[in-house]
Amino acid sequence: MAQKQDEIPGFERPKIKAIEDAATAHRDLVEKRLKLQEKEEATADALQKILHKYEDKLVDRDKDGNPGYVYYDGEQPMIATLKRSEEKVSVRKYTPPKEKAEKKE
Repeated sequence: MAQKQDEIPGFERPKIKAIEDAATAHRDLVEKRLKLQEKEEATADALQKILHKYEDKLVDRDKDGNPGYVYYDGEQPMIATLKRSEEKVSVRKYTPPKEKAEKKE
Protein backbone atom coordinates (compact mmCIF):
# COMPACT_ATOMS: atom_id res chain seq x y z
CA MET A 1 0.00 0.00 0.00
CA ALA A 2 1.28 3.46 -0.87
CA GLN A 3 2.50 5.63 1.96
CA LYS A 4 1.18 9.12 2.39
CA GLN A 5 3.84 11.67 1.49
CA ASP A 6 4.60 14.59 3.73
CA GLU A 7 3.43 17.92 2.34
CA ILE A 8 6.07 20.55 1.71
CA PRO A 9 5.13 23.73 3.56
CA GLY A 10 3.69 26.28 1.14
CA PHE A 11 2.96 23.61 -1.49
CA GLU A 12 0.17 21.69 0.27
CA ARG A 13 -2.51 20.17 -1.91
CA PRO A 14 -5.95 21.64 -1.47
CA LYS A 15 -8.35 19.58 0.64
CA ILE A 16 -11.76 19.43 -1.05
CA LYS A 17 -14.06 17.43 1.20
CA ALA A 18 -16.87 17.26 -1.38
CA ILE A 19 -14.57 15.47 -3.86
CA GLU A 20 -13.20 13.13 -1.20
CA ASP A 21 -16.72 12.22 -0.01
CA ALA A 22 -18.04 11.68 -3.55
CA ALA A 23 -15.01 9.60 -4.54
CA THR A 24 -15.33 7.46 -1.40
CA ALA A 25 -19.05 6.90 -2.00
CA HIS A 26 -18.34 5.94 -5.62
CA ARG A 27 -15.57 3.53 -4.64
CA ASP A 28 -17.78 1.90 -1.99
CA LEU A 29 -20.47 1.25 -4.61
CA VAL A 30 -17.94 -0.16 -7.09
CA GLU A 31 -16.67 -2.57 -4.43
CA LYS A 32 -20.24 -3.67 -3.60
CA ARG A 33 -20.98 -4.19 -7.30
CA LEU A 34 -17.87 -6.32 -7.73
CA LYS A 35 -18.86 -8.50 -4.78
CA LEU A 36 -22.36 -8.89 -6.22
CA GLN A 37 -20.89 -9.73 -9.61
CA GLU A 38 -18.94 -12.61 -8.04
CA LYS A 39 -22.15 -13.93 -6.47
CA GLU A 40 -24.02 -13.48 -9.76
CA GLU A 41 -21.38 -15.49 -11.63
CA ALA A 42 -21.57 -18.28 -9.04
CA THR A 43 -25.36 -18.52 -9.30
CA ALA A 44 -25.17 -18.42 -13.11
CA ASP A 45 -22.67 -21.30 -13.05
CA ALA A 46 -24.96 -23.30 -10.75
CA LEU A 47 -27.97 -22.59 -12.99
CA GLN A 48 -26.00 -23.59 -16.08
CA LYS A 49 -25.05 -26.94 -14.51
CA ILE A 50 -28.67 -27.62 -13.55
CA LEU A 51 -29.96 -26.69 -17.02
CA HIS A 52 -27.37 -29.02 -18.59
CA LYS A 53 -28.41 -31.79 -16.19
CA TYR A 54 -32.06 -31.50 -17.25
CA GLU A 55 -31.45 -30.42 -20.85
CA ASP A 56 -33.28 -33.43 -22.29
CA LYS A 57 -36.43 -32.35 -20.39
CA LEU A 58 -36.35 -28.68 -21.49
CA VAL A 59 -39.26 -28.39 -23.92
CA ASP A 60 -39.57 -24.60 -23.93
CA ARG A 61 -37.55 -22.42 -26.28
CA ASP A 62 -36.58 -18.77 -26.26
CA LYS A 63 -37.00 -16.58 -29.35
CA ASP A 64 -33.67 -17.88 -30.73
CA GLY A 65 -34.56 -21.55 -30.26
CA ASN A 66 -32.35 -22.10 -27.22
CA PRO A 67 -33.70 -24.63 -24.70
CA GLY A 68 -35.22 -23.15 -21.60
CA TYR A 69 -37.42 -23.67 -18.59
CA VAL A 70 -40.50 -21.51 -18.05
CA TYR A 71 -41.58 -20.77 -14.51
CA TYR A 72 -43.56 -18.05 -12.74
CA ASP A 73 -42.10 -15.37 -10.51
CA GLY A 74 -45.35 -14.32 -8.89
CA GLU A 75 -47.63 -13.51 -11.83
CA GLN A 76 -44.80 -12.92 -14.31
CA PRO A 77 -43.75 -15.81 -16.56
CA MET A 78 -39.97 -16.11 -16.76
CA ILE A 79 -37.67 -18.31 -18.83
CA ALA A 80 -34.29 -19.64 -17.72
CA THR A 81 -32.43 -20.28 -20.98
CA LEU A 82 -29.31 -22.24 -21.81
CA LYS A 83 -27.52 -20.36 -24.59
CA ARG A 84 -25.49 -23.14 -26.15
CA SER A 85 -23.54 -21.01 -28.64
CA GLU A 86 -22.10 -18.87 -25.83
CA GLU A 87 -22.29 -21.42 -22.98
CA LYS A 88 -24.15 -18.86 -20.91
CA VAL A 89 -27.50 -18.71 -19.19
CA SER A 90 -30.10 -15.99 -19.09
CA VAL A 91 -33.26 -15.40 -17.09
CA ARG A 92 -35.77 -13.09 -18.72
CA LYS A 93 -39.47 -12.32 -18.91
CA TYR A 94 -41.19 -14.83 -21.14
CA THR A 95 -43.86 -14.16 -23.73
CA PRO A 96 -45.45 -17.37 -24.99
CA PRO A 97 -45.30 -17.80 -28.80
CA LYS A 98 -49.13 -17.67 -29.17
CA GLU A 99 -49.23 -14.18 -27.67
CA LYS A 100 -46.54 -13.02 -30.06
CA ALA A 101 -48.56 -14.24 -33.05
CA GLU A 102 -51.69 -12.45 -31.79
CA LYS A 103 -49.79 -9.19 -31.34
CA LYS A 104 -48.65 -9.23 -34.98
CA GLU A 105 -52.21 -9.32 -36.31
